[in-house]
Amino acid sequence: MKEENSKDIKLVVEVAGEKIAHIFNRSFKVGVFPSKWKKLTVIPVPKFRGTIKIDEFRLINKFPAYEKLFEIMVHKQLVFEEQ
Repeated sequence: MKEENSKDIKLVVEVAGEKIAHIFNRSFKVGVFPSKWKKLTVIPVPKFRGTIKIDEFRLINKFPAYEKLFEIMVHKQLVFEEQ
């Protein structure tokens, strides 16, 4: 995880940690990821300088910081369950 994302996550947890924990726990319990959180930003990055052809762009997905945190929590729970 990039340093900027970890700083964002720490700030979010400090400000709204209890509410986020409630959302995560509810999501785990019902087995559904919040639909309003299923959004990401796609950034087109050119493979070559000055290109205008669509097939010469690489798409980079940027997930929100809370989604990455949720992914980490799910992973930890799955790994813990296996042991």
